[in-house]
Amino acid sequence: MAQSMSQEQADERSADGVDTGVSPARSLRARVPGQHAIGEFLRAHSAEQPRSIWARLFGVSPIGSESEPFFAGALGELRVGELLSQLDRDWTVLHAVPVGPEGTDLDHLLIGPAGVFTITTRNHPGVAIAVSGRSVLVDGMKRAHIRATEHDLGRAERRLTAALGEPVTVTGLLVFVEPLSLTLRGTPKDVEVLASGELLAWLEAQPAVFDAVEVQRVATVAELPSTWGSAQQMDDDSGVVELDRLLRLVERSRVLRQLWFGTATILIIVSATALATLAILGAIPGSAAH
Repeated sequence: MAQSMSQEQADERSADGVDTGVSPARSLRARVPGQHAIGEFLRAHSAEQPRSIWARLFGVSPIGSESEPFFAGALGELRVGELLSQLDRDWTVLHAVPVGPEGTDLDHLLIGPAGVFTITTRNHPGVAIAVSGRSVLVDGMKRAHIRATEHDLGRAERRLTAALGEPVTVTGLLVFVEPLSLTLRGTPKDVEVLASGELLAWLEAQPAVFDAVEVQRVATVAELPSTWGSAQQMDDDSGVVELDRLLRLVERSRVLRQLWFGTATILIIVSATALATLAILGAIPGSAAH
Protein backbone atom coordinates (compact mmCIF):
# COMPACT_ATOMS: atom_id res chain seq x y z
CA MET A 1 0.00 0.00 0.00
CA ALA A 2 1.34 3.42 -0.91
CA GLN A 3 2.34 5.55 2.04
CA SER A 4 1.78 9.30 2.26
CA MET A 5 4.80 11.53 1.67
CA SER A 6 6.60 12.45 4.89
CA GLN A 7 7.21 16.08 5.79
CA GLU A 8 10.94 15.54 5.22
CA GLN A 9 10.27 14.27 1.70
CA ALA A 10 7.94 17.17 1.02
CA ASP A 11 10.57 19.62 2.17
CA GLU A 12 12.99 18.14 -0.36
CA ARG A 13 10.91 19.36 -3.25
CA SER A 14 12.25 22.47 -4.96
CA ALA A 15 10.27 25.69 -5.25
CA ASP A 16 9.04 24.76 -8.74
CA GLY A 17 7.66 21.42 -7.58
CA VAL A 18 10.46 19.20 -8.92
CA ASP A 19 11.87 16.70 -6.42
CA THR A 20 15.60 17.38 -6.25
CA GLY A 21 16.34 14.96 -3.41
CA VAL A 22 18.12 17.74 -1.52
CA SER A 23 16.69 19.34 1.61
CA PRO A 24 16.49 23.16 1.42
CA ALA A 25 18.88 23.48 4.36
CA ARG A 26 21.62 21.66 2.44
CA SER A 27 20.95 22.96 -1.05
CA LEU A 28 23.21 25.66 -2.45
CA ARG A 29 20.07 27.28 -3.83
CA ALA A 30 19.66 28.82 -0.38
CA ARG A 31 22.82 30.91 -0.69
CA VAL A 32 22.46 34.61 -1.42
CA PRO A 33 24.46 36.75 -3.87
CA GLY A 34 27.84 37.75 -2.46
CA GLN A 35 27.43 35.53 0.61
CA HIS A 36 31.08 34.49 0.72
CA ALA A 37 32.37 37.90 -0.38
CA ILE A 38 30.33 39.63 2.33
CA GLY A 39 31.88 37.35 4.94
CA GLU A 40 35.39 38.16 3.67
CA PHE A 41 34.64 41.87 3.75
CA LEU A 42 33.27 41.79 7.29
CA ARG A 43 36.31 39.87 8.52
CA ALA A 44 38.64 42.45 6.96
CA HIS A 45 36.52 45.32 8.27
CA SER A 46 36.48 43.96 11.82
CA ALA A 47 40.31 44.11 11.89
CA GLU A 48 40.35 47.86 11.14
CA GLN A 49 40.46 50.58 13.76
CA PRO A 50 37.05 52.16 14.48
CA ARG A 51 36.56 55.72 13.30
CA SER A 52 37.30 58.47 15.78
CA ILE A 53 34.64 60.94 16.87
CA TRP A 54 36.13 63.56 14.56
CA ALA A 55 36.21 61.15 11.62
CA ARG A 56 32.52 60.40 12.14
CA LEU A 57 31.72 64.09 12.52
CA PHE A 58 33.42 65.04 9.25
CA GLY A 59 31.96 62.13 7.30
CA VAL A 60 35.02 59.92 6.85
CA SER A 61 33.82 56.64 5.32
CA PRO A 62 33.46 53.74 7.77
CA ILE A 63 35.11 51.51 5.15
CA GLY A 64 38.89 51.59 5.56
CA SER A 65 41.49 51.16 2.85
CA GLU A 66 42.23 47.55 3.82
CA SER A 67 38.65 46.35 3.56
CA GLU A 68 37.57 48.57 0.64
CA PRO A 69 38.53 46.04 -2.10
CA PHE A 70 36.47 43.37 -0.32
CA PHE A 71 33.62 45.85 0.03
CA ALA A 72 33.68 46.62 -3.71
CA GLY A 73 33.76 42.91 -4.51
CA ALA A 74 30.72 42.18 -2.36
CA LEU A 75 28.76 45.06 -3.88
CA GLY A 76 29.64 43.86 -7.37
CA GLU A 77 28.32 40.38 -6.68
CA LEU A 78 25.15 41.82 -5.16
CA ARG A 79 24.56 43.95 -8.26
CA VAL A 80 25.03 41.01 -10.62
CA GLY A 81 22.81 38.90 -8.37
CA GLU A 82 20.06 41.50 -8.76
CA LEU A 83 20.36 41.25 -12.53
CA LEU A 84 20.30 37.45 -12.52
CA SER A 85 17.10 37.46 -10.46
CA GLN A 86 15.38 38.77 -13.60
CA LEU A 87 16.08 35.57 -15.57
CA ASP A 88 13.03 33.42 -16.16
CA ARG A 89 12.32 30.08 -14.49
CA ASP A 90 14.13 28.17 -17.23
CA TRP A 91 17.37 29.12 -15.50
CA THR A 92 18.84 27.84 -12.25
CA VAL A 93 21.09 30.41 -10.59
CA LEU A 94 23.44 29.51 -7.73
CA HIS A 95 25.36 32.18 -5.85
CA ALA A 96 28.64 32.02 -3.91
CA VAL A 97 29.20 28.33 -4.65
CA PRO A 98 31.83 27.07 -2.17
CA VAL A 99 34.54 25.02 -3.89
CA GLY A 100 36.96 22.74 -2.07
CA PRO A 101 38.24 23.01 1.48
CA GLU A 102 40.34 26.13 0.89
CA GLY A 103 37.50 28.60 1.39
CA THR A 104 37.07 29.88 -2.17
CA ASP A 105 33.91 30.13 -4.24
CA LEU A 106 32.36 30.74 -7.64
CA ASP A 107 30.64 34.13 -7.67
CA HIS A 108 27.65 32.78 -9.64
CA LEU A 109 26.82 29.57 -11.50
CA LEU A 110 24.09 29.48 -14.15
CA ILE A 111 22.43 26.43 -15.66
CA GLY A 112 19.86 27.06 -18.36
CA PRO A 113 18.79 26.33 -21.92
CA ALA A 114 22.00 27.93 -23.23
CA GLY A 115 24.22 25.66 -21.10
CA VAL A 116 26.38 26.12 -18.02
CA PHE A 117 28.12 29.37 -17.15
CA THR A 118 30.31 30.67 -14.37
CA ILE A 119 30.28 34.40 -13.69
CA THR A 120 33.41 36.05 -12.33
CA THR A 121 32.41 39.51 -11.16
CA ARG A 122 34.72 42.51 -11.09
CA ASN A 123 33.50 45.82 -9.72
CA HIS A 124 35.22 48.80 -11.40
CA PRO A 125 32.37 51.32 -11.86
CA GLY A 126 33.14 54.41 -13.88
CA VAL A 127 36.52 53.07 -15.03
CA ALA A 128 37.72 52.36 -18.59
CA ILE A 129 38.35 48.66 -19.26
CA ALA A 130 40.37 47.30 -22.20
CA VAL A 131 40.65 43.59 -22.98
CA SER A 132 42.98 42.11 -25.59
CA GLY A 133 43.32 38.34 -25.55
CA ARG A 134 44.29 37.39 -22.00
CA SER A 135 45.39 40.92 -21.13
CA VAL A 136 43.05 43.15 -19.12
CA LEU A 137 43.77 46.81 -18.42
CA VAL A 138 41.70 48.52 -15.73
CA ASP A 139 42.23 52.26 -15.93
CA GLY A 140 45.60 51.45 -17.53
CA MET A 141 46.64 48.92 -14.86
CA LYS A 142 47.10 45.26 -15.79
CA ARG A 143 44.88 42.80 -13.93
CA ALA A 144 44.67 38.99 -13.94
CA HIS A 145 40.91 38.89 -14.42
CA ILE A 146 40.98 36.54 -17.42
CA ARG A 147 43.11 34.06 -15.52
CA ALA A 148 40.64 34.15 -12.62
CA THR A 149 37.74 33.53 -15.01
CA GLU A 150 39.53 30.58 -16.63
CA HIS A 151 40.28 29.19 -13.17
CA ASP A 152 36.60 29.41 -12.20
CA LEU A 153 35.25 27.77 -15.35
CA GLY A 154 37.90 25.04 -15.13
CA ARG A 155 36.93 24.16 -11.58
CA ALA A 156 33.26 24.07 -12.56
CA GLU A 157 33.93 21.80 -15.54
CA ARG A 158 36.01 19.36 -13.51
CA ARG A 159 33.58 19.16 -10.59
CA LEU A 160 30.43 18.83 -12.70
CA THR A 161 32.06 16.32 -15.05
CA ALA A 162 33.11 14.14 -12.11
CA ALA A 163 29.68 14.38 -10.46
CA LEU A 164 27.68 13.63 -13.61
CA GLY A 165 30.09 11.05 -15.03
CA GLU A 166 30.17 12.71 -18.43
CA PRO A 167 31.90 15.75 -19.98
CA VAL A 168 30.33 19.10 -19.12
CA THR A 169 31.28 22.24 -21.05
CA VAL A 170 31.27 25.48 -19.07
CA THR A 171 31.60 29.00 -20.45
CA GLY A 172 33.25 31.57 -18.22
CA LEU A 173 31.72 35.04 -18.16
CA LEU A 174 33.87 37.91 -16.88
CA VAL A 175 31.37 40.62 -15.96
CA PHE A 176 32.44 44.17 -15.17
CA VAL A 177 29.97 46.16 -13.10
CA GLU A 178 28.99 49.45 -14.77
CA PRO A 179 32.37 50.36 -16.31
CA LEU A 180 32.89 53.71 -17.98
CA SER A 181 33.77 51.86 -21.17
CA LEU A 182 34.64 48.31 -22.23
CA THR A 183 36.92 47.82 -25.25
CA LEU A 184 37.34 44.26 -26.53
CA ARG A 185 40.01 43.03 -28.93
CA GLY A 186 39.43 39.31 -28.66
CA THR A 187 39.14 36.94 -25.68
CA PRO A 188 40.38 33.39 -25.02
CA LYS A 189 38.31 30.34 -25.90
CA ASP A 190 35.41 29.65 -23.53
CA VAL A 191 35.59 33.16 -22.02
CA GLU A 192 33.18 36.01 -22.71
CA VAL A 193 33.71 39.53 -21.35
CA LEU A 194 30.65 41.68 -20.72
CA ALA A 195 29.57 44.86 -19.00
CA SER A 196 26.86 44.21 -16.43
CA GLY A 197 24.33 46.12 -18.51
CA GLU A 198 24.82 43.63 -21.37
CA LEU A 199 24.55 40.45 -19.31
CA LEU A 200 20.85 39.61 -19.52
CA ALA A 201 20.50 40.39 -23.22
CA TRP A 202 23.60 38.31 -23.99
CA LEU A 203 22.31 35.29 -22.06
CA GLU A 204 18.86 35.50 -23.66
CA ALA A 205 20.42 35.66 -27.13
CA GLN A 206 22.38 32.40 -26.76
CA PRO A 207 21.13 29.33 -28.64
CA ALA A 208 19.56 26.51 -26.67
CA VAL A 209 21.73 23.44 -26.05
CA PHE A 210 19.78 21.89 -23.13
CA ASP A 211 16.15 20.91 -22.87
CA ALA A 212 14.26 21.32 -19.59
CA VAL A 213 15.09 17.77 -18.45
CA GLU A 214 18.83 18.30 -18.97
CA VAL A 215 18.75 21.66 -17.20
CA GLN A 216 17.08 20.03 -14.19
CA ARG A 217 19.50 17.07 -14.21
CA VAL A 218 22.60 19.29 -14.17
CA ALA A 219 21.09 21.75 -11.71
CA THR A 220 20.17 18.98 -9.25
CA VAL A 221 23.80 17.87 -9.12
CA ALA A 222 25.17 21.43 -9.10
CA GLU A 223 23.24 22.42 -5.99
CA LEU A 224 24.81 19.65 -3.88
CA PRO A 225 27.66 20.89 -1.65
CA SER A 226 29.33 17.50 -2.11
CA THR A 227 29.69 18.16 -5.85
CA TRP A 228 32.06 20.99 -5.01
CA GLY A 229 34.05 19.19 -2.34
CA SER A 230 32.37 21.17 0.40
CA ALA A 231 30.87 19.08 3.19
CA GLN A 232 28.97 22.07 4.54
CA GLN A 233 28.07 25.60 3.64
CA MET A 234 31.15 27.49 4.72
CA ASP A 235 29.41 30.67 5.81
CA ASP A 236 25.86 31.82 6.40
CA ASP A 237 23.92 34.85 5.22
CA SER A 238 23.86 36.63 8.59
CA GLY A 239 26.40 39.13 7.26
CA VAL A 240 23.80 40.63 4.93
CA VAL A 241 22.21 42.49 7.86
CA GLU A 242 25.55 43.92 8.96
CA LEU A 243 26.37 44.92 5.38
CA ASP A 244 23.05 46.77 5.13
CA ARG A 245 23.91 48.66 8.32
CA LEU A 246 27.32 49.63 6.95
CA LEU A 247 25.78 50.73 3.65
CA ARG A 248 23.55 53.13 5.57
CA LEU A 249 26.60 54.47 7.41
CA VAL A 250 28.45 54.92 4.11
CA GLU A 251 25.54 56.91 2.71
CA ARG A 252 25.28 59.01 5.88
CA SER A 253 29.01 59.76 5.70
CA ARG A 254 28.69 60.77 2.05
CA VAL A 255 25.89 63.20 2.90
CA LEU A 256 27.96 64.66 5.75
CA ARG A 257 30.93 65.20 3.44
CA GLN A 258 28.71 66.95 0.95
CA LEU A 259 27.33 69.21 3.70
CA TRP A 260 30.81 70.11 4.91
CA PHE A 261 31.97 70.72 1.35
CA GLY A 262 28.93 72.90 0.66
CA THR A 263 29.46 74.84 3.88
CA ALA A 264 33.16 75.37 3.11
CA THR A 265 32.32 76.51 -0.42
CA ILE A 266 29.78 79.04 0.88
CA LEU A 267 32.27 80.36 3.45
CA ILE A 268 34.97 80.76 0.79
CA ILE A 269 32.57 82.62 -1.51
CA VAL A 270 31.35 84.86 1.30
CA SER A 271 34.90 85.59 2.47
CA ALA A 272 36.11 86.33 -1.06
CA THR A 273 33.14 88.60 -1.66
CA ALA A 274 33.74 90.45 1.61
CA LEU A 275 37.44 90.96 0.86
CA ALA A 276 36.66 92.18 -2.62
CA THR A 277 34.10 94.61 -1.23
CA LEU A 278 36.53 95.93 1.36
CA ALA A 279 39.19 96.36 -1.30
CA ILE A 280 36.82 98.35 -3.45
CA LEU A 281 35.86 100.55 -0.54
CA GLY A 282 39.52 101.11 0.29
CA ALA A 283 39.16 99.58 3.73
CA ILE A 284 42.26 97.38 3.28
CA PRO A 285 45.51 99.35 3.85
CA GLY A 286 47.32 100.06 0.62
CA SER A 287 44.28 99.37 -1.48
CA ALA A 288 43.00 102.95 -1.62
CA ALA A 289 43.66 104.91 -4.78
CA HIS A 290 46.44 107.60 -4.59
